[in-house]
Amino acid sequence: MTQPNQRIVHWLVSVACAFVLAGAAGACSSDGDPNASTLALRLTGTGALPEGGEALALTVQSVSVHVAASGSELLAANDTSLDADGHWHTLQVGMNASLTGAGTAVNLGELSLPAGAVNQIRVNLAPVAGLVAKPAGCTLDLSAYAATGWRITKPFKPFATYRGVPHVATLGLDLSAALVPQGNCYQLQPALGIASWQTSGHFLAVE
Repeated sequence: MTQPNQRIVHWLVSVACAFVLAGAAGACSSDGDPNASTLALRLTGTGALPEGGEALALTVQSVSVHVAASGSELLAANDTSLDADGHWHTLQVGMNASLTGAGTAVNLGELSLPAGAVNQIRVNLAPVAGLVAKPAGCTLDLSAYAATGWRITKPFKPFATYRGVPHVATLGLDLSAALVPQGNCYQLQPALGIASWQTSGHFLAVE
């Protein structure tokens, strides 16, 4: 549940933006849409790499964000009933990412979102990933990867998106849980969560 002080921050931000919009059209909007907010997306590695591992190398093709009506519940990671409901907003990325688990985040880009509640995020990867390690790396088994992408598997409370307000979501791949030993390498498993969420510069509780 959102804490009272967080609700106050949300309300103050919305009111402030409304006054700005009244004085200068579009000053708080994105792409000229006064109803839009912005969401900057980042990806980081959490947990620890296997012994000898230096980085998990993968390619993020796109990230899709599901925005439902305010007050909606979390969309479960295995719930595919809304895969084509028209409420997914996609950021095309096409970027190589090297996750070390050292807390460094890769900036994936920014997209515009309508007001509502973000209740699921889906990451689409290229079909090849590898573990950079000494003395030699290896190619990961991605057979557990879903063709529709990986959703957030760790529970989080839906985050409200406010008219004209900037948000930042840092997605965290738990490297210790995602890399499962298999033969001479590892299988990459979905172990994706939201490491942090910011609304107008304020960090909000994730769970």
